[in-house]
Amino acid sequence: MYSYLVTVYIYISIIIALVVCLMWSYVVNEKTEKALQETRDRLMSLIIGKKLIVKRRYIRKEELAYLGYLESAFADKYIVKPQIHLSDMADIQFGYYDHDNLYYDLKRIILDYVIFDKQYVPLVGIELNGSSHLFNNRLSRDRLTENLLHNIGVEYHEIELSKKYNASETKSQIEKKIELVKQKLVSPQGISA
Repeated sequence: MYSYLVTVYIYISIIIALVVCLMWSYVVNEKTEKALQETRDRLMSLIIGKKLIVKRRYIRKEELAYLGYLESAFADKYIVKPQIHLSDMADIQFGYYDHDNLYYDLKRIILDYVIFDKQYVPLVGIELNGSSHLFNNRLSRDRLTENLLHNIGVEYHEIELSKKYNASETKSQIEKKIELVKQKLVSPQGISA
């Protein structure tokens, strides 16, 4: 009987010691995690202080010039805004909100300009295509953007920066696209791989 009590006492002592050790390690880990987070924050502050990031223009020079043209051409009837995220114009349908991070995919797509009606209903998304738009991954992203815009009843218009644009011709093309949207003749297209 005596050896049985000693064995139980030893087991209880071991269990208590393990519980104390686990509690102690939790407290130490909590303090260590907090110290690591503070160190990470300080390091990031130092890195940023050393110009890891630099200030830039909100839009590039050629985008600013083209914005001026669009505003002068359409200001009487429409609103032109630069650098619009697709997620600012489209919402995820109920039931699909977290479907493969679709919202974040929409947020990553930024159009150079969007022409809105006076109630801020989007009509035409416009992309200025420079040399980066010649790569296959960029071309397929442009086709995806076009299809997503068509899915929400918005037209898509591309301007090649390498070509001299004719202001009246460009205005006419965009006005035709606005009319298609107003007549609800914009529909999704398939994407070829």
